[in-house]
Amino acid sequence: MSRNIVFAAATAAILLVPGTVAASNDQSMHPSARSALQYFEPALDGGFLPFLTQRRRPAPSSIFRARVMATLPKEGELSPTAQEAMKLAIIPLVLAFHGRKDDMEVRLVAGDGLAFAGLHARTVLLITREALELLDRDELMAVVAHEVGHDYFWDEYEEAQKRGDHHRLQELELRCDGIAVITMERLRVDIAKLVSAATTVRRHNQLFGKTDDGRYVPLDQRVQFIRAMARLTARNPIQRFR
Repeated sequence: MSRNIVFAAATAAILLVPGTVAASNDQSMHPSARSALQYFEPALDGGFLPFLTQRRRPAPSSIFRARVMATLPKEGELSPTAQEAMKLAIIPLVLAFHGRKDDMEVRLVAGDGLAFAGLHARTVLLITREALELLDRDELMAVVAHEVGHDYFWDEYEEAQKRGDHHRLQELELRCDGIAVITMERLRVDIAKLVSAATTVRRHNQLFGKTDDGRYVPLDQRVQFIRAMARLTARNPIQRFR
């Protein structure tokens, strides 16, 4: 299936749905998705921006950030080409929305074939060259918005990892998708781009033998959650950021 067909299908999955909001007690949803959706439902009363502001953690101290950056291995760190730098230049807009523009670093790294983006120690966003090549500008914003979402749930995620609590990890990953949906709505990015990015990265990495693990619900369930979040935010329109 071509990338254009995948994107068209993803767009249809997001947009061609009934206007009613999916409740968090919808039994057709994955249990982790219902829990994640329930987390965001209180925002309908006070608005999504105050909801995020109340839950936003202070940035790590400058001393901590300096220590983290000093321990990053230099091997594998890449200098962006002019074209890559142009694509990466959109990332500060996402970081600014979450109040992290001045205290979160971005590093381009080699992925040994894998497409990957991840937040390290709440301090540095690591993006592989493979991911940057695969994703278009809006898909990159969607992926970055998801990764910045981890900053809101950092301690909970680490605790769930230590316990091997896959249900909790699935819920937290979906919450990060929820943060991404709110971010994209505010930044006027098509929410379907989150689905196309996830689909593209997953298929690419499968070619290199990387299979899905217990941290994620099946992709169709992830799409269902993103669709539900899109309807939830539609009930409480978000003031545009740009």
